[in-house]
Amino acid sequence: MVEVKRLGIILKPTEYDFENLAVLNPGVFQEGNFVHMFYRAVDKEHRSSIGYAKFKGPDELIERWEKPIIGRDFDYESMGVEDPRIVKIDDTFYLSYVAHDGKNAVTCLATGKDFKNLKKMGVITPQITYNDAEDIFKDARLKDAYFLHASIYEKRGGGDILLWAKDTFLFPRKIGEKFFLVTRVLPDIQIVSFNDFKELTGEFWKDRLKNLSDYVVLENKHWFETRHIGGGCPPVETKNGRR
Repeated sequence: MVEVKRLGIILKPTEYDFENLAVLNPGVFQEGNFVHMFYRAVDKEHRSSIGYAKFKGPDELIERWEKPIIGRDFDYESMGVEDPRIVKIDDTFYLSYVAHDGKNAVTCLATGKDFKNLKKMGVITPQITYNDAEDIFKDARLKDAYFLHASIYEKRGGGDILLWAKDTFLFPRKIGEKFFLVTRVLPDIQIVSFNDFKELTGEFWKDRLKNLSDYVVLENKHWFETRHIGGGCPPVETKNGRR
């Protein structure tokens, strides 16, 4: 098992405009004795961007940017870019993050050889409305909880609100030459595989939704998971990982 040691607070908000309310929900990767942290930075207007900090060993802060490493550049990011998760596959970094426009939450991707200069690749999760998804859910014969969440979000945002797509991250290496992506269509956690990110089209996701129960890897079980469950950090491979 992984040994966990409580280190207390290692990062706090600053007086910089982009992070003067809160810092939370980081994604990290380790490089030797150094830990690189990409974190959600929230300003006093509750808008998010992604900040960067570097630690040594692992809680000695030695570098912290005075501006976001990833900001809000597009309409679908107008209220926030947040909850980053980063992996390195071969010689390329892949950072998934949530983009929020005040109504919809979708997952996007930024990638590159240099983690300090990542290029945004756009939305990678389904851009399908709950209204359309419900028709697909009926054919897929999913459990009632999927329809319950659809009705909750439609009531909140209207019939044109998109599937709420958060808690998405990549496995830290390819398996059989394929990328593996863990995502969440409420209330469960699903996994999908693909050869290239260009495959993640609307038709790709519609096909997955038609057979969504085949891709579920985790469902709620305990009382505290009643509403839904979600993924956290990318998985860590161990010597027992293939069992």
